[in-house]
Formats: sequence, C-alpha cells, structure tokens
Amino acid sequence: MCTLMTISNELFASDPETYINQLLSDFKRNEHGCSLVLLGTDQLAMQSKNIYAIIDLLHSCDWDRAFIHCRFSTSIQKGLGGCHAFYSASYTSVNKEGWHIMHNGILGSEQSRKYRVDSQYIAEMVDHFGVKTAAAYTLTQGYANVFFIDTYSDSYIVTRSTAGTLFTDGLGNYSTNSVGTMINPVLDDTNAEYIKEKPTPVYNTGWKYSSDYGLDNTGTVNYNSTDGLPGTTVVAVITQIPDDPVDFMDWVYDNHYDHLPIPKEVSKVLTKAQKIELLSIKKIEWQYRKNKNGNDNKNGTLRSIEV
Repeated sequence: MCTLMTISNELFASDPETYINQLLSDFKRNEHGCSLVLLGTDQLAMQSKNIYAIIDLLHSCDWDRAFIHCRFSTSIQKGLGGCHAFYSASYTSVNKEGWHIMHNGILGSEQSRKYRVDSQYIAEMVDHFGVKTAAAYTLTQGYANVFFIDTYSDSYIVTRSTAGTLFTDGLGNYSTNSVGTMINPVLDDTNAEYIKEKPTPVYNTGWKYSSDYGLDNTGTVNYNSTDGLPGTTVVAVITQIPDDPVDFMDWVYDNHYDHLPIPKEVSKVLTKAQKIELLSIKKIEWQYRKNKNGNDNKNGTLRSIEV
C-alpha cells in the first residue's frame, strides 16, 4: 500500500540518514512511482519513477517542509499519470482552491471507482466543494490517510480515518511508518489543520519585459490590476514565454493554463499561433473532463458527486 511522509527541514537535517533510509524502504515496497511537494523558498511539485531524484532535491533545494508519497497501484493506472500528488484546481472550479492531494488507502464509494485512480476523486471534491468538505469526506472512509497541501499559503491538512497506520511527533510531522521521532500513533478520525493566512496574490504572468513598468531589483514589477483584489497591489513575476512550440506547451502545463483561466495581461502578449495552441490544449482538457464525467456533461463540470 502507498506510503506518506511529511517532514520539516529542521527534523530532516537532524538525522537525514534515518529518514532517507525510510524513504528507500518505502519505495522498495511501493515502486509504481513517487512524488514530492516542497513548501518554502524552492516550492515545487514533481513526480518520478526514481526515489533518488526526490532525495537529491531534498538535499539541494531550499525548503521548509516536504511531502513525499510512494505509490503502490491498486488500479490499472500504473504510470506517472496515476501518481499522487493530484492538483485540485480547474478552470471549471467553483471554489478556485488549488490543493495538492496525497492519499494512502482505498476509498469505498462507488463514485471513486469511476476515476483512473480513486484518489483523484478527492481532488475533484476539493475542486467543487472546497477542502473542508473533502477532508470531512475522507473521515467517512474505512481506510484513508490524506495530505491536503496548499503551496500558495504554505498550509496543509492531515486526515486519518480508521484503518492503516499513521504516526506523528506532535509537531506537524507525519509518516505511515514509525520512523525517527514520528512514533506516536495518530488517533482515528483525526483532522489536523496547519493553516496560514494567504499572502498578497502573486501571479506568474509569463510577461516579457515592458518598459511601461518599473522593474525593481527583485526582478518583479508592481502594478494595480483589475483582476486582483480591490485596492491591493499584485506582484507579477516576469518570465520569458517560450517561442519553441514544445517548450510553450510545457509552459502552459507548468502554469496550469490548460485548465485555469489565463490572465488578461498574459493573453495580450501571446502571439496568434500561441493563442491557437493554447485554445487547442484547453479543448483537449475540456474533452477529457467531459468524457470522464459523462457525455451529458456539456459544461465539463461534474455530472454528479457523492458526499
């Protein structure tokens, strides 16, 4: 069965050998892929077939907290496409909440079996009903240890239903296996929230530099945006939009523009060819969601969902 671990950089640095050995052991028993989400300066979310790639990042990145998942497939989906963490936000989202989901266990609902991986159902619930409803749902399942991770505010939620194991040190660190200081069993029906206030909105707009705005020494430009919250200052991170079609496609997926609305400021600087390509990518994503949720689902949103 899948394994989970979340650990602070401080705890990891105190005894890296112990925690790395546990990750190697986890991966040896769960070799259908692994994933990493980092909170801190070097925020990232990645999937890999190689646990050593994740270990290298733990050593080389500047992070405050890491979340690691090693997957053992309980469905026909055995590639990286079935490897958590799954991202919850989509352009059809009601709540517009972007949470990464890692899950250890098996969901018992009939609705979850309609997904390639049952854990995707949890991400879909966050997308349409919000993270608190999704977290409450996991507590109704017989076997569900779940990490909900918000890289935007460096927040996370840990839930445990009844079956399986989950251990903690009481300081926000958790593991499905007892390791290091994480030796205290987590009680049944636990819903532990580690929530921080969301910062001022930060949009990665993919802008090419324009002399109309003043660039400061941080590489950002401050401006007032009608897309932001009223009376707030939005910080736009200036990055180069790739000209190469393959690199442009990667840029679209990296910024989640395959399913999230593209800011007006970004649309203004795209070439006609890039806009056509972006529309094509969005159509593919919409068609996938339509097929997944039923042909009568004309808007690409959920036809039905069980709570």
